[in-house]
Amino acid sequence: MILRLLLLLALLPAGLGAQIVVQPDDFSQALSLDASTQPNTWKYTWYGKAGRNYLIQTSYDLQTWTFFPNFNPRGNNATLNVSLTADGSATLFIRAIEFDPSQPVSAAEDTDGNGLPDTWEMFYFGHLGVDPKADPDNDGLTNLQEFRTGTSPLNSDTDGDGIPDGIEVRLGTNPTAAAQADTDNRTQL
Repeated sequence: MILRLLLLLALLPAGLGAQIVVQPDDFSQALSLDASTQPNTWKYTWYGKAGRNYLIQTSYDLQTWTFFPNFNPRGNNATLNVSLTADGSATLFIRAIEFDPSQPVSAAEDTDGNGLPDTWEMFYFGHLGVDPKADPDNDGLTNLQEFRTGTSPLNSDTDGDGIPDGIEVRLGTNPTAAAQADTDNRTQL
Protein backbone atom coordinates (compact mmCIF):
# COMPACT_ATOMS: atom_id res chain seq x y z
CA MET A 1 0.00 0.00 0.00
CA ILE A 2 1.30 3.44 -0.90
CA LEU A 3 0.27 6.62 0.95
CA ARG A 4 1.05 10.11 -0.29
CA LEU A 5 1.30 13.40 1.59
CA LEU A 6 1.22 16.61 -0.42
CA LEU A 7 2.71 19.79 0.95
CA LEU A 8 2.57 23.17 -0.78
CA LEU A 9 5.42 25.54 -0.11
CA ALA A 10 4.61 28.94 -1.58
CA LEU A 11 7.59 31.25 -1.42
CA LEU A 12 6.52 34.88 -1.37
CA PRO A 13 8.63 37.92 -2.25
CA ALA A 14 11.48 38.72 0.14
CA GLY A 15 10.34 39.96 3.51
CA LEU A 16 6.79 38.62 3.19
CA GLY A 17 7.54 35.22 4.66
CA ALA A 18 6.14 32.00 3.25
CA GLN A 19 2.76 30.39 3.07
CA ILE A 20 2.58 26.68 3.83
CA VAL A 21 -0.48 24.60 3.04
CA VAL A 22 -0.50 21.01 4.28
CA GLN A 23 -2.95 18.36 3.15
CA PRO A 24 -3.53 16.37 6.37
CA ASP A 25 -3.40 12.59 6.53
CA ASP A 26 -1.96 10.11 9.01
CA PHE A 27 1.55 11.56 8.70
CA SER A 28 2.57 13.94 11.45
CA GLN A 29 4.63 16.55 9.67
CA ALA A 30 6.15 20.00 9.96
CA LEU A 31 8.01 22.36 7.69
CA SER A 32 10.43 24.95 8.97
CA LEU A 33 12.64 27.55 7.33
CA ASP A 34 16.25 28.05 8.38
CA ALA A 35 16.69 31.73 7.50
CA SER A 36 20.29 31.67 8.81
CA THR A 37 21.39 29.76 5.69
CA GLN A 38 22.02 31.38 2.31
CA PRO A 39 20.11 30.49 0.27
CA ASN A 40 17.37 29.66 2.73
CA THR A 41 16.89 25.98 3.53
CA TRP A 42 13.52 24.36 4.20
CA LYS A 43 13.47 21.36 6.51
CA TYR A 44 10.58 18.96 6.01
CA THR A 45 10.09 16.69 9.03
CA TRP A 46 7.70 13.79 9.63
CA TYR A 47 7.30 10.77 11.87
CA GLY A 48 8.64 7.67 10.11
CA LYS A 49 6.64 4.58 11.01
CA ALA A 50 8.54 1.36 11.67
CA GLY A 51 8.71 -0.93 8.66
CA ARG A 52 7.71 1.79 6.18
CA ASN A 53 9.90 3.22 3.43
CA TYR A 54 9.68 6.78 2.11
CA LEU A 55 10.43 8.71 -1.08
CA ILE A 56 10.22 12.49 -1.49
CA GLN A 57 9.20 14.25 -4.69
CA THR A 58 9.09 17.94 -5.55
CA SER A 59 7.20 19.85 -8.25
CA TYR A 60 6.77 23.43 -9.36
CA ASP A 61 3.52 22.81 -11.29
CA LEU A 62 1.87 19.66 -9.81
CA GLN A 63 2.34 17.94 -13.18
CA THR A 64 6.06 17.26 -13.38
CA TRP A 65 7.45 15.56 -10.29
CA THR A 66 11.15 15.04 -9.53
CA PHE A 67 12.51 12.61 -6.97
CA PHE A 68 14.67 14.03 -4.23
CA PRO A 69 17.95 12.27 -5.14
CA ASN A 70 19.52 9.52 -3.03
CA PHE A 71 16.85 9.70 -0.36
CA ASN A 72 14.88 6.60 0.58
CA PRO A 73 14.78 6.39 4.38
CA ARG A 74 13.19 3.56 6.31
CA GLY A 75 10.97 4.49 9.24
CA ASN A 76 11.84 3.30 12.72
CA ASN A 77 9.19 5.02 14.83
CA ALA A 78 11.32 8.14 14.83
CA THR A 79 11.47 11.55 13.22
CA LEU A 80 12.71 11.68 9.63
CA ASN A 81 13.63 14.85 7.75
CA VAL A 82 14.89 16.18 4.47
CA SER A 83 16.35 19.62 3.75
CA LEU A 84 15.50 21.47 0.54
CA THR A 85 17.20 24.63 -0.65
CA ALA A 86 14.90 27.46 -1.72
CA ASP A 87 15.81 28.43 -5.28
CA GLY A 88 13.72 31.58 -5.57
CA SER A 89 10.76 29.96 -7.34
CA ALA A 90 7.35 31.24 -6.37
CA THR A 91 5.90 27.83 -5.50
CA LEU A 92 7.27 24.42 -4.59
CA PHE A 93 5.13 21.36 -3.94
CA ILE A 94 6.56 18.55 -1.82
CA ARG A 95 5.09 15.10 -1.41
CA ALA A 96 6.19 12.18 0.70
CA ILE A 97 5.37 8.73 -0.59
CA GLU A 98 5.11 6.03 2.06
CA PHE A 99 5.50 2.34 1.17
CA ASP A 100 4.47 -0.50 3.42
CA PRO A 101 6.49 -3.41 1.96
CA SER A 102 4.67 -5.92 4.17
CA GLN A 103 1.42 -5.23 2.26
CA PRO A 104 0.60 -6.43 -1.25
CA VAL A 105 1.11 -3.88 -4.00
CA SER A 106 -2.17 -3.04 -5.74
CA ALA A 107 -2.61 -3.22 -9.52
CA ALA A 108 -2.97 0.58 -9.60
CA GLU A 109 0.43 0.95 -7.87
CA ASP A 110 2.07 -1.73 -10.05
CA THR A 111 0.86 -1.24 -13.62
CA ASP A 112 3.45 -3.64 -15.08
CA GLY A 113 2.46 -6.42 -12.66
CA ASN A 114 5.98 -7.31 -11.49
CA GLY A 115 5.31 -6.92 -7.74
CA LEU A 116 7.28 -3.66 -7.48
CA PRO A 117 5.50 -0.30 -7.07
CA ASP A 118 5.83 1.87 -10.17
CA THR A 119 7.06 4.81 -8.08
CA TRP A 120 9.86 2.69 -6.57
CA GLU A 121 10.91 1.47 -10.04
CA MET A 122 10.97 5.03 -11.39
CA PHE A 123 13.00 6.29 -8.39
CA TYR A 124 15.75 3.70 -8.77
CA PHE A 125 15.70 2.76 -12.46
CA GLY A 126 13.88 5.57 -14.27
CA HIS A 127 11.54 3.13 -16.04
CA LEU A 128 8.99 0.38 -15.45
CA GLY A 129 9.38 -3.29 -16.26
CA VAL A 130 12.24 -3.97 -13.87
CA ASP A 131 12.93 -7.68 -13.31
CA PRO A 132 11.97 -8.38 -9.67
CA LYS A 133 14.35 -11.40 -9.60
CA ALA A 134 17.41 -9.48 -10.83
CA ASP A 135 20.22 -8.38 -8.49
CA PRO A 136 21.88 -5.40 -10.23
CA ASP A 137 24.14 -4.52 -7.29
CA ASN A 138 25.22 -8.15 -6.69
CA ASP A 139 24.58 -8.06 -2.95
CA GLY A 140 22.59 -11.30 -2.82
CA LEU A 141 19.17 -9.61 -2.66
CA THR A 142 16.77 -9.49 -5.61
CA ASN A 143 15.01 -6.26 -6.55
CA LEU A 144 11.87 -7.52 -4.81
CA GLN A 145 13.84 -8.33 -1.65
CA GLU A 146 15.48 -4.89 -1.81
CA PHE A 147 12.03 -3.26 -1.97
CA ARG A 148 10.79 -5.31 0.98
CA THR A 149 13.85 -4.58 3.15
CA GLY A 150 14.06 -0.90 2.21
CA THR A 151 17.54 -1.19 0.73
CA SER A 152 18.86 0.21 -2.53
CA PRO A 153 18.90 -2.18 -5.49
CA LEU A 154 21.76 -0.12 -6.96
CA ASN A 155 24.03 0.03 -3.90
CA SER A 156 25.28 -3.22 -2.38
CA ASP A 157 25.84 -1.52 1.01
CA THR A 158 22.86 0.79 1.53
CA ASP A 159 23.92 2.02 4.98
CA GLY A 160 27.61 2.33 4.07
CA ASP A 161 28.87 0.26 7.00
CA GLY A 162 31.09 -2.03 4.92
CA ILE A 163 28.79 -5.06 5.14
CA PRO A 164 26.80 -5.91 1.99
CA ASP A 165 23.01 -5.76 2.37
CA GLY A 166 22.51 -9.46 1.60
CA ILE A 167 24.92 -10.50 4.35
CA GLU A 168 23.22 -8.20 6.85
CA VAL A 169 19.83 -9.68 6.02
CA ARG A 170 21.19 -13.23 6.49
CA LEU A 171 22.85 -12.27 9.80
CA GLY A 172 19.70 -10.55 11.05
CA THR A 173 21.27 -7.09 11.29
CA ASN A 174 19.72 -3.94 9.85
CA PRO A 175 21.00 -3.17 6.32
CA THR A 176 19.57 0.36 6.51
CA ALA A 177 21.44 1.43 9.67
CA ALA A 178 25.18 1.49 10.37
CA ALA A 179 26.65 -1.75 11.74
CA GLN A 180 25.98 -2.57 15.34
CA ALA A 181 28.77 -3.03 17.87
CA ASP A 182 31.27 -5.75 16.97
CA THR A 183 30.57 -8.14 19.82
CA ASP A 184 32.91 -10.92 18.68
CA ASN A 185 35.85 -8.67 17.63
CA ARG A 186 35.58 -9.63 13.96
CA THR A 187 36.65 -6.89 11.62
CA GLN A 188 35.69 -8.70 8.41
CA LEU A 189 33.11 -11.23 7.37
